[in-house]
Amino acid sequence: MKMKIATALFALAATTGFSDDLVINQPSHILPLEIKVEEKFVSNKSFGYVRLGVSDKDAVHTFETIPALSVGYRYAMDLSAIDMSIGYSSHVAGSTINDTYFYTAPKASYLRYVSADTQPESLYYGAGLAWGGVKKSEDVRFSGFIPSATVGYEMNRDRAFRSFVQFDLSQPAVSVSPGKETLISFKNLPGPLAEVSVGLGY
Repeated sequence: MKMKIATALFALAATTGFSDDLVINQPSHILPLEIKVEEKFVSNKSFGYVRLGVSDKDAVHTFETIPALSVGYRYAMDLSAIDMSIGYSSHVAGSTINDTYFYTAPKASYLRYVSADTQPESLYYGAGLAWGGVKKSEDVRFSGFIPSATVGYEMNRDRAFRSFVQFDLSQPAVSVSPGKETLISFKNLPGPLAEVSVGLGY
């Protein structure tokens, strides 16, 4: 009899012990569910800008800088951008207004970025074509098509306000003289013009 009682108690204890081990804690609906969301870089690609700089009226024969102002809009794509702008630079000598000037209206450029759009800074380069005019002296005047080459460095690409520094080299190439008969000339062209500028965009 004692043996049966002992066996029954042992079996009961064993069953209770195993049942405790088999208890599975179910998740409570009260506990908060934590979801980690990886923040993704979002770049404000396209922006308008104002650009201030200095322009050299003749990058080959002389070194005389004149102030320059440009406004434009940069429409960005994957690793590239289309830049549309108008610019003007002028030098006043004594009482003579607009003694020297250089303008582009409009100017279209294709820019290529070195770094991906996810990077906050990037070097870029490109080429453009503008309709513009140049006056270096009373004898040197030009109006027509002006191709250009551009190298720059764009910063703060992960912020609302952008900034960049840029170097442009422009060469008047096709002179157009409108009148009764439009005259197109590839001769007696002014020398290249260089410009260094700093831009702020939004």
